[in-house]
Amino acid sequence: MAQEAGKYCKETFIATKGMMINPAILFASASPLEQAIGEYHIVFLHFPIVLFTLALICDLRSFFMRQEDLTWGTWFLIGGVIACIPTIFTGLAAGASLDPNPILEKHETLAYTTAISASAYAGFRIAAMRWKIAFPIAFYVAFSVLLVALVSWTADYGGLVVRLKGP
Repeated sequence: MAQEAGKYCKETFIATKGMMINPAILFASASPLEQAIGEYHIVFLHFPIVLFTLALICDLRSFFMRQEDLTWGTWFLIGGVIACIPTIFTGLAAGASLDPNPILEKHETLAYTTAISASAYAGFRIAAMRWKIAFPIAFYVAFSVLLVALVSWTADYGGLVVRLKGP
């Protein structure tokens, strides 16, 4: 991942004669509406990260303190899934103003994977809560850890996209 980013950064730096940004190409493919909507991606992207992390904290609290915080974790997870919707739409709009590159494509793929995985996991937890199916708390903790790891991986690639775009 780091080698891929470094290689792309070096090629971009050389291709733009020492500048990390090429203003003529940067906004060539995006409409003014897409540019305006894309500016809000930085606002929305933090909500799923925080809500999925809070779901993990509630699950860990249930595991270690033997308290029933699984319902809270489920609600935070549902909120995170709902927050993924504007995050993805604003991300697509922001990505329309950038040159296609492998790092941006990987970030988009990870974002879709995160949203689909979180939706499936939330659906599972809703079903378990609705029909009062008891699963070991470690099961919930394991899936929440995997989800937060996936979110972190997605955010890492998002940071690389911003780094390539420039300040």
